[in-house]
Amino acid sequence: MSKALVYGIKKLSTTAEPVRMSDHGLAMIDLVHMHTHDGNSYHVTHSATIVAASNGYIYIVTPNTDIEQHLQAQVDCSLAGTWTVYINSKINASGTALTIYNNNRRSTNVSTTKIYHTPTISTSGNVFMSVTLGSSGGSQRLGGSSFNRNELILQKNAKYILRFLSAANGNAVTKNIDFYEEEE
Repeated sequence: MSKALVYGIKKLSTTAEPVRMSDHGLAMIDLVHMHTHDGNSYHVTHSATIVAASNGYIYIVTPNTDIEQHLQAQVDCSLAGTWTVYINSKINASGTALTIYNNNRRSTNVSTTKIYHTPTISTSGNVFMSVTLGSSGGSQRLGGSSFNRNELILQKNAKYILRFLSAANGNAVTKNIDFYEEEE
């Protein structure tokens, strides 16, 4: 295969060749998988057991740069509650920084996004989405799970709150956030 043909294919990844030279086969992977290989895909988890009418908050701060954050979030709960995403939140104190893991364990890249739990909130902001999960009625109490398969591209220089409002005592709640970063 000629080099002209090999380099005529747009190379999206900085680490993977678009054509495998060993067998001249076209190598195709999805975009998120490519970002993992490039070291620009990240994961953070926060778990807590909370009581009725209490909140479990995650606070996300995006940088004022040309790097976009593409996010998917999931919440799992052992009992009922409401999962809400807010934008344009006002915060008095950030809370405790969460460790953001690079999904490529060989990469030294660090996320430009900051994520915290248990912030002090002055105003939640505007509701972007809200989902009620589980059931807390009588002996039929159930947990739930919400996974938004829609990828959210976050605004730059913005503040987001992810809130889980528990409808029952002893609610074990886990929030999983997966995101990748790329230049605009």
